[in-house]
Amino acid sequence: MTETTTLHHFYAGDVQAAKVTDTPRGGNNGTGYGAKIPTPYMLRTFGPGPKWLRVYVVNYGNAGSAYVTRGGVDYYLSPGAELILETIRDGGTVEAARLKMAEWPEWMLEGEHLKPAPATRYVIAVFEPYMMGQGPRANKSELVTDWTGVAAHLERAGVDVSAAENILKSGGAYRYRDTAGKWCRVMVEGA
Repeated sequence: MTETTTLHHFYAGDVQAAKVTDTPRGGNNGTGYGAKIPTPYMLRTFGPGPKWLRVYVVNYGNAGSAYVTRGGVDYYLSPGAELILETIRDGGTVEAARLKMAEWPEWMLEGEHLKPAPATRYVIAVFEPYMMGQGPRANKSELVTDWTGVAAHLERAGVDVSAAENILKSGGAYRYRDTAGKWCRVMVEGA
């Protein structure tokens, strides 16, 4: 978050995650206008103690301005941060929005403070068969720090690598049986 002379801004690079929730009641006077109209959107920030922030709109005319409040200070959303919300609303991801921003002219990206994404790490777990009265247990887990290693593992297991990649990029876990018939799961660390 960066300050200008009179306004504080919340940029795309400040967004760790976003989600759509139920819209809280209140905030306008029944006319659709007001200084703190709640929206269904929430953003989570990077940094120590990241927390979800409700997105509000100030609207006294034909167009509103979206903002979040942190520590009693209002931060107005940049075009990139708003694009993230639109992408989430339409079923996309934060990363998909950042890919869309890559098509923007350079002058539009200058203020977005896009940071390189942290390195993705994957966990591959192999499960023992069901035991009487117990569920499956992971008997081997492996941490893989790049997609090439995961793809090589999946190819050895005879798995459709592109299907697994699409599921992992959307934040899911990919389950499959390896060539020995054991159930396996690969997922992004921390997901």
